[in-house]
Amino acid sequence: MSTPVRLPRRARGRKLQAFSDPVHDHLMSMIVSLTAELSVARERQDTVERLLERHGIVQRAEIEAYRADEQVEAARTTMRDELIAQVFHILHEQAEVAADKAQRVETKAVRRGAADE
Repeated sequence: MSTPVRLPRRARGRKLQAFSDPVHDHLMSMIVSLTAELSVARERQDTVERLLERHGIVQRAEIEAYRADEQVEAARTTMRDELIAQVFHILHEQAEVAADKAQRVETKAVRRGAADE
């Protein structure tokens, strides 16, 4: 039996630019990431529901009728927040780059102003 190949969770190296505006590339990356996550989640959910039903543990109608308590809702909120952070990480990275660049420009301007005095 062959050993499964483990791929890194995040790509390394230079990011390719498919659109003339980098914002479109970021949005496309977010959409692809979210779609991949949703696809995997749907497949796993379908698998679990089929196994539960096959073994007579839970019927799909019970799953549809389920209402979460506060503890479950809190855990789901945490999972949702983590997913949102993962999907929007590109925007956070870009904001950090822009903030760093603005800080460098401001620092240069202050130094120039101090040198002129």
